Amino acid sequence: MLHPVLPKDAEKRRQIWGDYWHLELRCIDLANAEKAAVDALQGVAFEDDKQIVRMVLERGQPVPEGAVFVEWTPFDGGIT
Repeated sequence: MLHPVLPKDAEKRRQIWGDYWHLELRCIDLANAEKAAVDALQGVAFEDDKQIVRMVLERGQPVPEGAVFVEWTPFDGGIT
């Protein structure tokens, strides 16, 4: 999950734009965040990114310094 940086004027933006104010924030796009996360996890969580079976990308609420959270579950190779 990608969290953009929380701006200092967040409350003002929330009052003007309502519940979806954070969608207007300048932020790295999900595709670029995914690429950076996959590159960083290669050799740690998996040997090669061709081993990735499923991936879900989301943009979350802003946090003070911005963040990317990654959760992974090993795949046992079985067919379900």
